Amino acid sequence: KNLPSDEMYLLLLLGKVARVDDFGNAMIVTVPKRGGLFDNLPSIAIKHSVKNLRNMSGLSQSKFSKALGGSISRSFLAEAEIGYHRRVRRSAMTRLLYALPRDIQDNQEAIYLQGLVTGGLAWDEVLEIVDTGREESTYDIEVRPDGKKIENFLGGYGGIFLHNSAIEDRMLCRLHRLTKERFVELARSQMRLALGEIDVGKGAQKIRDHLTLVYAIETEHPLVKGRFPKKPVLLTPEAFEAIEKARNAILEFIPKGSVGFSARLENMVLRFACSASLLNYFSSELDYIPVSDDALKYAVQLYVEEASIRSRETFKPEDVLKKLKL
Repeated sequence: KNLPSDEMYLLLLLGKVARVDDFGNAMIVTVPKRGGLFDNLPSIAIKHSVKNLRNMSGLSQSKFSKALGGSISRSFLAEAEIGYHRRVRRSAMTRLLYALPRDIQDNQEAIYLQGLVTGGLAWDEVLEIVDTGREESTYDIEVRPDGKKIENFLGGYGGIFLHNSAIEDRMLCRLHRLTKERFVELARSQMRLALGEIDVGKGAQKIRDHLTLVYAIETEHPLVKGRFPKKPVLLTPEAFEAIEKARNAILEFIPKGSVGFSARLENMVLRFACSASLLNYFSSELDYIPVSDDALKYAVQLYVEEASIRSRETFKPEDVLKKLKL
């Protein structure tokens, strides 16, 4: 069973994208030449780039089509920009790229689109999701080959395109934007730390010990189980109201069109608020931990900042945060 997977990895090293078919008594690995999903791009991956490139030209769909030498029709542009069809042929996007006016050929948007069209990615569809009824532990790990920090990598059976969890790495950057003043202060602090004028060892150790103990309690580690009760985090209606208020403010500042982030972002933000609230485990005698005001404030701030990044900064997070009075 693992042999076809190894063969697909080998073919990937040679620049070939393969597929495997399970016939019950045999598993066949083939390299499709053309046709099917491998010749298509998902509309959701290219529609924003097509529209942005046309907007950069300052032309209408009809005039942009003429500027492309008629290689792409106006109706195709209209359908591509709104994702009318689920998939778009690579050949059509290749014609569009080759016909782009020179002043936008080297634009970052054009380079991004060219990477999708001519790169080594093959797109496929999830046909079915089956609930097995099994519950297993899920471990969120980050892949760093030779210490390199990457976002995308191949893994799983046959080489599936995977993505490192980037939101956690960006939290501090989003919650505390690196302004010039903060950069200077950080540089000075690093210098004082190197000269021995600052000792963070004791404070850092206390924080580490506190977090380790709370984690051990909540995961019911044998060394602390029975000594400290496990407390669930209570999500209050106020927490959902704060997220809804932030969502409405974000949507108000996003230009007309599709949203650049999914509803999963709200789930991740709520998880962040719950995780941050765990720090208050010893703050009360309650048998639960309510989401704290500070945790919720930072969660909303993270929501706004992350939504801006995923929307390619079509709105300024400062404007939304100002409206929310944060």
